[in-house]
Amino acid sequence: MTIARSQLIDTSVACWNHSRVTEVVCASYEVDRAELRRRGSRHPARGAVAYLARSRTAATNVELAAVLGMSRAVSVPNLTRRFAAWLANEAGVREQLRGLRKSKRRQPPKLSKIHCMR
Repeated sequence: MTIARSQLIDTSVACWNHSRVTEVVCASYEVDRAELRRRGSRHPARGAVAYLARSRTAATNVELAAVLGMSRAVSVPNLTRRFAAWLANEAGVREQLRGLRKSKRRQPPKLSKIHCMR
């Protein structure tokens, strides 16, 4: 039996898609989407988008690579791992991520733009 990735998503944010994650992260880090797409950028917002989208949505590496301006989808897991390591070592980064998760829960998604996977 094969389990679809969409069935493994955290149900508290199941209606979120990678576009909404990107929107919330950009607002929190006070950057625009162009900064996320800038190749070679080490901005923490890029890592936050990759980490949250991979862990909380059904977004694929290909989709995220396009959002993050990466030419290869295999680069997304590397960015996700780097951000996870940063989370493990930096209390400030963990606090900011907690704030992102809270803001995502407080502001319901615009259902006209988001397809819920239930």
